Amino acid sequence: MPSCAGLAVPYVPFQQNGAKKYSQSEALSNGTLFPGLNLPFHLKTEGSTLPSNPLVELQALEFVVLELGTYLDTHPDDMEAFDLFKQFAAMEKAAKETYEA
Repeated sequence: MPSCAGLAVPYVPFQQNGAKKYSQSEALSNGTLFPGLNLPFHLKTEGSTLPSNPLVELQALEFVVLELGTYLDTHPDDMEAFDLFKQFAAMEKAAKETYEA
């Protein structure tokens, strides 16, 4: 790379408390729980349609728990998000036990 080449500076908006959220299946297909962070690289595309089966539902719940955990890393005082995290973690645990049974 030439020494005069500029570097790209990425921009990701800071998430606000109480931000809108996708449903867990929409979050999984779009790759983010938060519509405000759904910033496609090149062309606007809609998330793919996922099949409706127990494995996909479990994956969607696990994705939402991961997304909320990441959000809480930067927003530790957002009690609404923490309550959602606990709710979805319990749902994920129950779904995992059901799926593995």
